[in-house]
Amino acid sequence: MKTVCGIFFFGFLFFSTSKQNCLAAVSLYFSPAQGVFTQGSTFETSLFLNTEGESINVIDAEILFPPDKIQLISPSVDQKSIIDFWIEQPGVDNHSGKIKFLGGVLNGVNTKSGLISKLSFRVKGTGSAFLKFSDSSKILANDGKGSKVSVDFSGALYDLILAPPNGPEVVSSSHPDQGLWFANRDVSLSWFNSDGDNKVEGYSYLISDDPLENPDNVVDEKRGSVFYKDLDDGKHFFHIKTLRDGVWGGTTHYSLNIDKSSPAEFSVDAPDFIAKNNQLVVKFFATDKFSGIDHYEMRIIPLRERDFLSPDQNFFEVQSPYIFSNLDVGEYELEVRCYDKAGNYSSSRKTITVNNSPLNFISTSLFNYHYNYPIEKKSENLIYYFLIFGIIFSPFLIRRCLFCREKMVSQKTFFSFLREKMKNIFK
Repeated sequence: MKTVCGIFFFGFLFFSTSKQNCLAAVSLYFSPAQGVFTQGSTFETSLFLNTEGESINVIDAEILFPPDKIQLISPSVDQKSIIDFWIEQPGVDNHSGKIKFLGGVLNGVNTKSGLISKLSFRVKGTGSAFLKFSDSSKILANDGKGSKVSVDFSGALYDLILAPPNGPEVVSSSHPDQGLWFANRDVSLSWFNSDGDNKVEGYSYLISDDPLENPDNVVDEKRGSVFYKDLDDGKHFFHIKTLRDGVWGGTTHYSLNIDKSSPAEFSVDAPDFIAKNNQLVVKFFATDKFSGIDHYEMRIIPLRERDFLSPDQNFFEVQSPYIFSNLDVGEYELEVRCYDKAGNYSSSRKTITVNNSPLNFISTSLFNYHYNYPIEKKSENLIYYFLIFGIIFSPFLIRRCLFCREKMVSQKTFFSFLREKMKNIFK
């Protein structure tokens, strides 16, 4: 009977727990959560709350967006918003890309699609714009305690493209994709009119950093191509319009992304020496000014084989931190390469020594010190060897010093005894 009751109890407990875990979390989401918009246009999305049967009374949300792609015109809070009062007025920072909402609902709210605010954005650049919530965002229950509730924060993803050309169609043999970065500072551009070049009197064009700039009304060229040499790294925009029958047409904008600079120099964080069977943990981090970091590659090779391998051999893609296990005893060269989105890379190297015992470590180090290290590195590494010897032989030195001290104390006691005896004899 006890066994049956026990099974029933645990079964009931399991069912209750499972049912509780299956309850959906409160959700904060955008609608629409996706879309395609052209550069220079505006679009609107709204922030909604689904409480999933919970009673909620405080919404504390921070939204992050890419400020180089979109800019918030203003948050719009109308009478349809479920927010009764703002603890802090909605704040917008278009420089860092942050929107802050902190509001309350009197007596709580239970809703499936409660509107918090409408958000209007202007499209500034091209690419993908992802709206997400920061880790500090939270929602509090209407339970008199302000308890935090489990929340599903759903982001939004928008594709931002250049507007269809109003003028001639532009192509580039050197930079064929407007969404990619190229390690080429020489730009070749050509254009044509889809309805033919009849009655075309010329073209006005310019290149600038403004994505929506318009050329002046002066003919620059009658032919259909141009070449720019050695442009600076960064984003550039080519603008062109056509003069036909004395009338200037619309302007076409073509995006050029140039990055011929390598990522910034960086260092590899890893120990110089490890014992055999210990893990080797390698950490690294780099930055890139223009196109951004794309990925990292690494190789670790025995030092004696370095001269027999090509510079690009044995690399594989990694993320930081990366852990090596079961390296054999010996010296290795570790190299990490950081690639940007244009294919440029910078690298950092480090020598790692793997040893299986302290004595082996000393003998290997001394051998390398005497035969392999260049003269300019010997003085630098000699400090490490003195420290190693000091650590290993310090117990013997301490023991010897204690023995000598005990001996000196014993001798001092003997001479004091002899001196007292002599004094007694000659009294």
